[in-house]
Amino acid sequence: MIRRDLPKGLSLDTVSPARIATIQAKLNGSPRRLLDYDTPAERFAIAAGSAQRLA
Repeated sequence: MIRRDLPKGLSLDTVSPARIATIQAKLNGSPRRLLDYDTPAERFAIAAGSAQRLA
């Protein structure tokens, strides 16, 4: 999905880690139909909280 924001043919070796992090943050903050319109970040926070309570 990161490739959607970068021009075709661009080598990922030339993309800065900061640019990748920006794209990653955008993707993790976007609601997904698969997750009942929750964001991946929200689901991860719920799952991480559940795992800590079990430990």
